Amino acid sequence: MVVLYGDPAGVMSLRPLLPALLSTLLLAPAPAYAAAGGPGDGIETARTTRQLAPGIRLESYDRLEADRWLRIDELVADLDPPTGVRAEYLGTGGGPVTLPEAAARYRPGPGRRVVAAVNGDFFDIRATGAPLGPGVGSGRLLHSASPGPGGGAAVGFGPDGAGRLLRLGLDGTVTLPGGRVHPLAGYNAAKPPAEGFAVYTADWGGKRLPALGPGPAVELRDGRVVSAGPAPAARPAPGTTLLTARGPGPAAALAALRPGDEVTVTARPLPASGPAPVTALG
Repeated sequence: MVVLYGDPAGVMSLRPLLPALLSTLLLAPAPAYAAAGGPGDGIETARTTRQLAPGIRLESYDRLEADRWLRIDELVADLDPPTGVRAEYLGTGGGPVTLPEAAARYRPGPGRRVVAAVNGDFFDIRATGAPLGPGVGSGRLLHSASPGPGGGAAVGFGPDGAGRLLRLGLDGTVTLPGGRVHPLAGYNAAKPPAEGFAVYTADWGGKRLPALGPGPAVELRDGRVVSAGPAPAARPAPGTTLLTARGPGPAAALAALRPGDEVTVTARPLPASGPAPVTALG
């Protein structure tokens, strides 16, 4: 079973001749019966099962507890390679959109179509609208987790489709003129680190960049500084990387950069254990 929750989205795609995007279901009534134990030992009053496609089904049921009435929908996916089912992260480049909008614009590739889409990560609802957790698409880091409790918790999928729960960190560096190498503390993070270097790219998933403070910022293109000054609020243009810094040491190093200086930024997802996932979201 794949369970994704929050706001930015994940998607499952299949081979041809399968239904398109999951829509609202009309549920037929079913006899009430007692559930086989479980939290609260409530009563299940209705259950339906709908096979959406080979390897994917939707379980929908109502449950009466002593203090509440629950309506539960579970999307159950068999990710074994023979089924052709694949879980992918829709990503957030271009800014926040609704789940139907994100699914409609997604292109799963030749001979495949979207079957179901579900909400994913929690997001920075009060400010940027960007996802708070890590995100990986097609093996490429899209955003690192914001600092704070629970940062880095994610659901990941390997090249064979197998899913797992994991902690996903950031392994990145910033190499300045003279060969000075510094750790990268944030990559398209909704909330920038309190100290250190952070970068933002066209994959940024928010409406606007977070408040980056009075520290310096430089724009990089093709590995060289093209401009320096206060951090802008707009998303970086494709092919441009915005490098920011907080804290006395990093800020001083960034302020010393001039147009034409060579700067190299590297960033990749770093799992706490096991191989890096091909797809992941917090």
